[in-house]
Amino acid sequence: MYPKHGLLEDSEEADIRGVFEACHRTVFGRKTIRGVHRLPDFKDQIVSGATKARCPISLYCLTIMLAHKRLNPDREFFPSFLISDTAIQRVGRYRDAAIEEYGAFDLSHLNLLTKSDNTSLRNNMLHSEIAAGTWIIGWKIRHKGDALTEFYAQNELSLDPLWLATESTYMETVYKPHIKTPNGTKEIQRHRFRVSKVLQQLGRGTKGTRHIEHLFLVRRWIMADAIKSSLRYYGFQPQDFEAENKPVLDCMKLWRRIALAIQHWYCLQHFEGVPNALKNLVL
Repeated sequence: MYPKHGLLEDSEEADIRGVFEACHRTVFGRKTIRGVHRLPDFKDQIVSGATKARCPISLYCLTIMLAHKRLNPDREFFPSFLISDTAIQRVGRYRDAAIEEYGAFDLSHLNLLTKSDNTSLRNNMLHSEIAAGTWIIGWKIRHKGDALTEFYAQNELSLDPLWLATESTYMETVYKPHIKTPNGTKEIQRHRFRVSKVLQQLGRGTKGTRHIEHLFLVRRWIMADAIKSSLRYYGFQPQDFEAENKPVLDCMKLWRRIALAIQHWYCLQHFEGVPNALKNLVL
């Protein structure tokens, strides 16, 4: 039920077919008619295109698909459109325009450039991830022990059912115990019923597997923005920290590690004589 998709770009090259189909579903709202695997040497060609365009494979595919939808809304999108010189040049133009206008080239700025409205799923997932990040960081800075039970008790209703369906800690902490012994208010039970409907859809054979891949891909896309927003809330930026360049397989563990790093920073400030450096900590 919970495939270990890395939340960074490292896993994309291993499953380009899944990335392509998830991107196609995001942009066009349906499954592709022709799979990318029909292209000769499709993996090498798409990796080469993304490398030349200097961007992750998912962003490369999304840029070309969104540009096609904007310029040719009535024309079918074919996988061969990903590997032409024109496609690589188009991604380069969008990348340069995004960097010039916004200082970065990522999914958020791509949506601004293309005026894409295919963002509701992303926004809902991002809202839930930021809620998780800011709350868990704040709790762990000030408390010892596990934060998950209290986190879900206070925030469950504000978290999107699709996000909850991708989070294994929710399954173990809340959902599975609820299935054995239903509990909570009527509103809580209705929310958990929505989660159960999502899980039913995700469990329906090959189609369900693709939906799972799509959800995890979206969650990967939003992690960078979630981290930036959560750190900004506490007065930090990603570049304030050092981390190993490894895929993130457990988002909740990541938020707890970020909280620990911030806690250590406050302690270091205290030892360096910064007044009131520990005022935000309860040790």
